[in-house]
Amino acid sequence: MIIQLKKYRKKHQITQKQLADRLGCSQANIALIESGRQDIGVRKLHGWCQQLGVSLVDIIPDAMPAEYSMWLGVKT
Repeated sequence: MIIQLKKYRKKHQITQKQLADRLGCSQANIALIESGRQDIGVRKLHGWCQQLGVSLVDIIPDAMPAEYSMWLGVKT
């Protein structure tokens, strides 16, 4: 999931600093999340997706088991 978020951030040419400013946190916080050294909360995940123009469904399928994906109507 975090790999997907980082990929979308880079695709949109948004720096960690720019994203942090938009989310009201520090660049160090974004770096820790992207490196897997800090968990991302639901609110921050939602805000991150909004800033990148993606939905949670775009991000989560790679991280969820196939049996849960079918409930959301997502093909994995």
